[in-house]
Amino acid sequence: MTDRFIPIAVSTGSLYPLPTLESIRHLNELGIQDIELTLQPNEFFITFERTLSMAILPELLAYVQNGGLRVRSIHAPMMRAERCYNLWSRLKYLAHSIEVCRLLGGQVVVIHPFHLFRTHEEALGYLANDGVSLHSSLLPGTKDLLDQAGAANIILALENIQDWQDEPFFNAPQNMLRFLNELNHDSLRFTFDLMHAKVSGTLDGFTSSLANHIVNIHASDLLPPIRRVAVGKGVIDWERLVPKFQTWTHLRQITVELSNPRENEIVESVRFFDKAAS
Repeated sequence: MTDRFIPIAVSTGSLYPLPTLESIRHLNELGIQDIELTLQPNEFFITFERTLSMAILPELLAYVQNGGLRVRSIHAPMMRAERCYNLWSRLKYLAHSIEVCRLLGGQVVVIHPFHLFRTHEEALGYLANDGVSLHSSLLPGTKDLLDQAGAANIILALENIQDWQDEPFFNAPQNMLRFLNELNHDSLRFTFDLMHAKVSGTLDGFTSSLANHIVNIHASDLLPPIRRVAVGKGVIDWERLVPKFQTWTHLRQITVELSNPRENEIVESVRFFDKAAS
């Protein structure tokens, strides 16, 4: 991994449930300035008056402007339960996520499949080829949203996830590839979560069929059956996988995403990729 520079970021969600600003200060103490900012629903939400509330935005902007923070990407929020049923609210959450990403200088907004579908059941119907068309199952206004992202030079990067062990959903390469090809928009790409893919046994399938769509990697290891752990502490074959990263021509960043990590696990995971890139 020596031909080009690929930024190594850390997801603030790795330190959840710490508040975002506290997570950033903690990462700064570890010498980490490049982040993927996970928008937490108690810090980023739509009010009763239909306006965005994000009290920490001015402090985040100050961090960026002072050079103490580089926001490489933003992870769109999981919405509060009372807003999930409201299609207008869900569209606005994404629109606000794009605008916050633009303001903070990021390039990628990570989204989950449910962000773009009207319901989970309609997504399943589309994937099952049971007569449900893609465009009828999408959140109303999806194309306008993608156009908004394009105008802001922001990529929406759909992450491979599954909700249930017996339901691959978008954690299957054929499902992700079909969706990206059929929607076919320059602003829509792929965030490749390695641990998710390893859980489903589809790691090789994703690397072989979706390489041209990958803009962001969520990097962690897997300790079976489903535990996210630091790089090198699980079952992923990094010696075979890492050389492929340089061949993914649209890759914009590698994001270390852990769960309840110790400080040394964060630092060692970042150093692993820094060393691989040097």
